[in-house]
Amino acid sequence: MLRQTIRRRLQAKLGEVKAELKRRMHEPIPAMGKGLGAVVGGHMRYYGVPLNMPALFLFRSQVGWLWHRALSQRSQNGRMQWDRMRRLIDRWLPPLHIYHPYPLHSFGVTTRGRSRMRKTCSSGSVEGVMGNHDPYSDRRTLSELREWAKCVPVPVGAKPVKKIAKLRFS
Repeated sequence: MLRQTIRRRLQAKLGEVKAELKRRMHEPIPAMGKGLGAVVGGHMRYYGVPLNMPALFLFRSQVGWLWHRALSQRSQNGRMQWDRMRRLIDRWLPPLHIYHPYPLHSFGVTTRGRSRMRKTCSSGSVEGVMGNHDPYSDRRTLSELREWAKCVPVPVGAKPVKKIAKLRFS
């Protein structure tokens, strides 16, 4: 999964942020910070893949620079000092984060040259498949579901579901 930020899209989004900051220049700082935090967070959730950290850093720093510029242009006399601006950026803009690690890393799959689709136990007629019927009309008993849940790979760092009895099956 290679999802690099295309330069043209990055510049277009920064242009939209600049226009929005110009429009909302005289709003309170917390309101501007929430809006910019949502924009930067959404960008990171979409483009937050391995090998794209430089583009994420560039987007966050450019949004911070544009915000500083908008706050400095609020009056003719004062300018926003960078030490205060850094505190605002750290408070309102989310830190850099990879939201989508490599697929093999996220599922904890080690194949050693074999098929990554191989399962260790089977609950249906085909390995790893619950049944051969329509998944929406295929009814399972609770014991079958518990047995099937033992075979499902759990992502690294995820906590296994312990209470399957709360699920309702018709």
